[in-house]
Amino acid sequence: MTPFLGGHFNPEYDIIVAENAEGIIGYAHTFWRKNRDNSIVHYVFVFVHPDQQRQGVGTRLFAQLQHRIAALTQQTEPNSPHLLLTYVQEKEAAAQAFVNKHGFGVARYLYEMVCPLEHLPNCDDYPLPAHIELRPALPAHDRAIYNARREAFLDHWGSALPSEEEFQAWINDEQRDPSRYVIAWANDQVAGMVLNEINHSENEASGRKRGYTDPIAVRRPWRKQGLATAMLVRSLHLLRQHGMSEAALSVDTENPSGALRIYERLGFKAVKKIVAYQKL
Repeated sequence: MTPFLGGHFNPEYDIIVAENAEGIIGYAHTFWRKNRDNSIVHYVFVFVHPDQQRQGVGTRLFAQLQHRIAALTQQTEPNSPHLLLTYVQEKEAAAQAFVNKHGFGVARYLYEMVCPLEHLPNCDDYPLPAHIELRPALPAHDRAIYNARREAFLDHWGSALPSEEEFQAWINDEQRDPSRYVIAWANDQVAGMVLNEINHSENEASGRKRGYTDPIAVRRPWRKQGLATAMLVRSLHLLRQHGMSEAALSVDTENPSGALRIYERLGFKAVKKIVAYQKL
């Protein structure tokens, strides 16, 4: 079993495919992870070709996925609470009807936000806090960066416990390019970070030039000092220097640190509203 998106994923058992005589018409997959409250969260996703929707394909895929999750529940800490979680765009009425039919309820709302990079604020207008400096991310810093990121998100909804599997998956991710990271240090402590990313294959397929300023994290001792804003402004400039025309990120609308207000102030606009659905 290998980590997948910060969770555990076994492609032999955790992907289910629906086919007819013409080929694949849908698929479903799941992965799980342990949250800091010791609950086991099973992420579930079901996709059906538009021509095959409303014919019971999704229901049958989900039923098979539930059998797999039931087996995982017995194998993985059966005495811990287990729940299912999925994400649906607010405008996808058919998907919302599907999750409601299968007993899911709304858990959270998230925005996907985009900021054009033509006219950016001046970095000098957003200075770093006193005693904070930016340093290039080196391999020797990987563990400190990972630990700081996990610590910073402890008070966020759905935060996962750190694990060696997740750490190894992160440092071996082919999309990862630490030269694009903005890492803030206070002496020998990582104070905050923006782990910028450019997915070139996604950009080629979509015909756009988008970079991601995500995740953004600031540890508690350095919050409320303008550090997140200062790092994000520098990240926007960095992405533009790499030829990007827009930056994107995702945010929990109930983020306790007030991140949404920071992003809106810097020019990010919500382009998608995502609904997190949960089933106990």
